[in-house]
Amino acid sequence: MAARLLEESIRSETLRALGPEAKIDVIRGLVRKQVRDHPEGITTTTLAELLDISPNTAKKHLDHLVATREIYSKAYSPRNVVYFPNERLSHPHLQLQIELEKQVFRVNLIENERGEFVYVQELQESPGSGMKVVGGIIIRKDNLEKLIEGVYEALENEEREKLV
Repeated sequence: MAARLLEESIRSETLRALGPEAKIDVIRGLVRKQVRDHPEGITTTTLAELLDISPNTAKKHLDHLVATREIYSKAYSPRNVVYFPNERLSHPHLQLQIELEKQVFRVNLIENERGEFVYVQELQESPGSGMKVVGGIIIRKDNLEKLIEGVYEALENEEREKLV
């Protein structure tokens, strides 16, 4: 069914009229959905078969989603990498969106097999596809205070250096 959806999307006049970045967003959205629909994990080969795309194209999109922390991967061997959805919100009501001048961040508390985390994503407006994730950081919930203290310490050190 997903392959049919992708095929119909790719062949549609609307998609053909989109620019390259918007087309990537459509395919990446389908990749993201397949990973979320397979919480037990999905391989590049399986994803490529489901979406009727090449394994190289599937891997490119999976790698991007790993880099932006939307999913994570676990390598069981060099040729057996499995991708998992990275967000199971532990407290959906605690999702927060923060706008700082021209930057927008979304903060979630997530819980997965590795523990509890604070997940900060940087969002950016994308023509034709709304807000998309362009970066992210995941930190263990227990380590958040240490991170914030470290940021303040770095800022204080910078101020001291300016005075010298």
